[in-house]
Amino acid sequence: MTFSVSSLYGGQVCFSNHPPKLIVICGPCRVGTTALSMVFAESSVESHMQPIKSARRAKEIGQEPIPWKIGNKNSEFALAKETLGVKTEAEFFDPLDILLNLGYPKQRLVLIPILRDPRQTLASWKEKWGHVEFQKFVLAHELTLEIMEKAEKNGVLTIPYVHEMIRDKNPEVVAKKLFEKIGLVKRQSSKRAKARWKDLKENKNVFLYDSPPDKFIDGIKERGKHEYRYRVFSARDEKLVESFPRLDIIYETLYKLCQSCLDF
Repeated sequence: MTFSVSSLYGGQVCFSNHPPKLIVICGPCRVGTTALSMVFAESSVESHMQPIKSARRAKEIGQEPIPWKIGNKNSEFALAKETLGVKTEAEFFDPLDILLNLGYPKQRLVLIPILRDPRQTLASWKEKWGHVEFQKFVLAHELTLEIMEKAEKNGVLTIPYVHEMIRDKNPEVVAKKLFEKIGLVKRQSSKRAKARWKDLKENKNVFLYDSPPDKFIDGIKERGKHEYRYRVFSARDEKLVESFPRLDIIYETLYKLCQSCLDF
């Protein structure tokens, strides 16, 4: 079954009448979406990196997007990682809304909305992009919460997650609990659930829809040496985050929901 969906996100998507259970990881840029995605990819889950966002950005600049085929290997499970932000309108969207409008069965969808301490996230945005429009930074967080709430109202299985969970808990246990919630437990061993981040281009389970810059790839390799690392943020950035209390409220909401959902 193939859909031409230029009116929805600028690309073309293909999936069968009985598509795989699709795990959608979604949150602002630089909150650990790639790290979490690679936990699944290393456990043999077919993993698509920003298929919708890449198509939307391609349309924005007049390029031909790469078609998205969900279930490349007749997989029982697949994953789509989407990030929100940083600069253009094409980078702010609701992937669940798009998939549901395409006719993807809601009972075959799993949403993992993800956040990170907003101070750490802001420091990472500035490290990578320099100047940051704070309103768009806030929008990415508000949109993550909105996507989560809409998914829950639509009856989509939703597992809130925060990147600090691998700092505060055993990473292998965190991955195991995530797999159990999704139904992956019978296929995955605890050894393969451990967080290991390799070069995206070398993993046969990863499908890329644009070309990440070398700086990004090098960063993934470097983070593979550690399970969690802090970024240095300035007093000015801390005051900026604290000037908008909603950021902490949204983050703390997801943290508590994550703890509850994963039985910590």
